[in-house]
Amino acid sequence: MEYTLQLLILGVLVTLLVAAMRSQSRESNRRLATIWARRCTGREWKRQFPDAPKTEIRCFLTLLTNSFGFEEAKRLHFKPCDTIIGIYQAVYPQPGWPDALEMETFALRIEESYGCKVTEAWKFPELTLGDLFQRTRGPNLSAHTTA
Repeated sequence: MEYTLQLLILGVLVTLLVAAMRSQSRESNRRLATIWARRCTGREWKRQFPDAPKTEIRCFLTLLTNSFGFEEAKRLHFKPCDTIIGIYQAVYPQPGWPDALEMETFALRIEESYGCKVTEAWKFPELTLGDLFQRTRGPNLSAHTTA
């Protein structure tokens, strides 16, 4: 009798967990769909960074897509005005869920590729991709390595 009750409670908990995971996934897909529906944002990047070669912009965005597990072909769906935390929250819309360390991976790849520390920058929720790209282009930074 006690064993049956334990199995029933476990079954209910598993069902609730699966339902919550599906809800999280649906919300994430909905938020990301707005990004994926965009046309190529290359012009916006070139408008904001006219002296930046296309390859430099693409390498930077490749670090982002690789860090978050997105298809590399979708790198030019991100705008310079997109916030880093906004991208993270599109993937993880409900706070408190475990993540795959995408932010940490992105910071590490930026630091390895460009030699600039960005881990403190995550404290600023308004930090945009354009802001971060500008930091990688600082006068004292050496040319980045390819992603």
